Amino acid sequence: MSSKGILIARKLAGDLARSGINVVSGYAKGVDSEAHLGALEAEGTTTIVLPYGIKELHQKKMFKEFDWKRDVLAVSQFDPSVKWLASNAMIRNKLVCAISKAVVVIESGPERDTQGKMSGTFNTGITTLKMGLPLFVVKPSCLDNPPNGNVSLIELGGIGLDGANGAEQIVEHISNKSVESTSIAKKHHGDQLSLEECWK
Repeated sequence: MSSKGILIARKLAGDLARSGINVVSGYAKGVDSEAHLGALEAEGTTTIVLPYGIKELHQKKMFKEFDWKRDVLAVSQFDPSVKWLASNAMIRNKLVCAISKAVVVIESGPERDTQGKMSGTFNTGITTLKMGLPLFVVKPSCLDNPPNGNVSLIELGGIGLDGANGAEQIVEHISNKSVESTSIAKKHHGDQLSLEECWK
């Protein structure tokens, strides 16, 4: 993460929290922790999705001033005593997507680096698109060194996000999607009732 990317992540999370959005992230060093902190500093709520068992969760020093009982939810899909594994971090990222209404990428490297190592951020972006969820990607021009992964993810269907006022764009998009989903549900409500009657 660049210093500019960290600032964008923290501000964006804070702005979203002030709009009533719960910020979901993975508690890793960098953008994950900055997103949690941004939400908590704005007196919002945040969900920590762990890549290890819940018994392995330790409160980081920078989080100690906040009210965890009131504002933080920690969840894990792994057995309580499972240790950190890189493969589990990739699995965890899928859960982050699954419990979110939209996913934001701040900075992503290419799908694989020169050593062939896969980018977890890029992989999460692809997972988001496969799930049919909105993927917001900070526009490369907003960062000092335009990340290759951001460019590729936007080309693949990600929505370019303004680093300064991105929260407004996200909230508006989520609100519109919620209205669309409600309209579709109402449209098919009658069909659902008639099917239930057939089962009686």
